[in-house]
Amino acid sequence: MDVHPGLISRDVLVIEPGEHRCDAVWENEEYAKNVLKCHRTCTSLYTKTLVINRPVRVIEILREYGYYGVEKVSGLQLDLALITSIVERWRPETHSFHLPFGEVGITLQDVEILLGLPVDDIPLAGMTGRSRNQWIQICEDMMGFRPHTSDITSKMIKMSAIGPKQLTNHSIDVDYLQHARTIRFKLLGGSLFPNTSGNKVSL
Repeated sequence: MDVHPGLISRDVLVIEPGEHRCDAVWENEEYAKNVLKCHRTCTSLYTKTLVINRPVRVIEILREYGYYGVEKVSGLQLDLALITSIVERWRPETHSFHLPFGEVGITLQDVEILLGLPVDDIPLAGMTGRSRNQWIQICEDMMGFRPHTSDITSKMIKMSAIGPKQLTNHSIDVDYLQHARTIRFKLLGGSLFPNTSGNKVSL
């Protein structure tokens, strides 16, 4: 049996003829373990119980603010091998992916359509230079939970400390708003703009 590293015909290598990652994998088995890691820290939002029992009013608020599409896809399992292979085809000189059938690019409009994110609006910005106690008070006022001082700094908060407000049959609209804001905060820090800490969200 003729054992070889991969391609029978190298004619299919339209980007870099003669080169393919299968050669590196064949020569060094450690290379195959170099799969990219995706930084995402909001998977705690997507337990089966939470998704099934998501209150209708919370879903309405998420749709109103344009976060429902992100909320739906953020819990999907990522194919890290596929992401790695696609990233390897990225060409910074053209800002596009070079695929066998041609070049493909991703625009902000594509993201807007796929996720339903509102991008044509007034930008939202706020102060970042706040003290730990100020952030704790903001969390309580805006999202209905008060993090412990050990879970928050003047710049970051632990993802595990961010808990959506418990809702009951007696909850009022403010409770639903705070619950939805907490989800949006987790989506922003855990899916859309994650950092490399793995368990913290930037404030």
